[in-house]
This record gives sequence, structure tokens and C-alpha cells, in this order.
Amino acid sequence: MKPDLLSLLNACGSDLERYVLESHRNPNLQASVEMVFNSELKAFALSDSAPRIILVADNPGERERVEGRYLVGPSGKKAKKWFQDNMNLVLHRDVLVLNKTPISTPRTHHLAELERTVVPQFQESQQKMADIAWQLTAGIPDAALWIVGLSHFGPKGIFAAFCERLRENAGQATSRIFLFPHFSFGHFRRNVPLDPCSRERFGQTTRLKYMKF
Repeated sequence: MKPDLLSLLNACGSDLERYVLESHRNPNLQASVEMVFNSELKAFALSDSAPRIILVADNPGERERVEGRYLVGPSGKKAKKWFQDNMNLVLHRDVLVLNKTPISTPRTHHLAELERTVVPQFQESQQKMADIAWQLTAGIPDAALWIVGLSHFGPKGIFAAFCERLRENAGQATSRIFLFPHFSFGHFRRNVPLDPCSRERFGQTTRLKYMKF
């Protein structure tokens, strides 16, 4: 792996790990709020190849909290199979997984309650993840940024802060940013085209529709 890419992965991994540790020591954050560091960032820094895709899912669930990795539950199994079958890529080896927030909840919709009770920290966590996602995308020119999950990007949506920060970071450089349905319930498999060109057009059109950039 090139030294500059190794340095980038190490820096992003250390940045997220430090943020999660500091958040756990924050007296203003409820004891019930747990943030999960993605150990996969460190694993990629030790590998020989750069990620082909940077995949951003929603937030860590119970399985992710236990394992310290993102997208390892039921949706992760669907994602793993799809990448293997259709792109000959291995999830967590060729595809680096991030989340829109590192805050763990049993279900994504449970974040709505946190949005009302820990607003500054909730928004800050999304901005941190958007910054890391963009730093990796900008620093790995051959990688595409795939965001999955179409909901909650509006002005009052629970992922509005992630969307706005990514829009600010990317500016006009949006050609490698794609938005797709989530892997849960087969939404990705049923709706996303297999043809690469058609898939890119779909992902860009969907990004414009839901994320407004």
C-alpha cells in the first residue's frame, strides 16, 4: 500500500477512535448512549490493498456494538452476498464500511429519541462521520462512495447533519458519490441495476433526489 494511503487510513482510524473515547468521557452525554469505533479502519491500514468502495450504512446495531465493526448483522450478510455475487468483491476487505453516526441503537429509528435529547452530540457525531467519509473518498481517487439508506435526509430527518456536512465537503466533486437503497429487506437487491453504467446513473439520480446535491 502506498505510504500516503496508509497514512490517511491510520489518521482516519485514529481520529474516529479518539472521538469515540472522548465521547464516552463526556459528562453531558447520557450513560445509555454508546458510540462504537470501527476496528475495520485499523485492519485496512494493515492490508496490502486500498478499498474499492467506501460504503456508508446507518448506525451500529447490537451485533456491531459487540464486534466493534460495522454492517456485520443481517443486513451485512445480504451486503456480503451481493458484493461477492455481482462484483466479485469481499465486504470488509475490498469494501470499507462506515456509518452515518457511530451511536449504537437496537434499530435505526431509535435514533429519533436521541435526536431530541442529545442534539449537539448527535449532530456532531454525524459531522465527524461525514468528514471521515469524504477524507477517504478524496484521498483514494479510485474508490467510490456508496451511501445506503434513502430515509431521513430532509431538513428534519435524523441524518440531516450527515447530509449537509457531506454536501459542504464535496462541493462540486460529486461524480463518485452514489446513494442506494439499504440492503435490509432486499431493497438494494431488488432496485439497484447490475449493469455498472446503469447502476452509477441510478445512484447519482437517487442522490440528487434525496440528498439534494
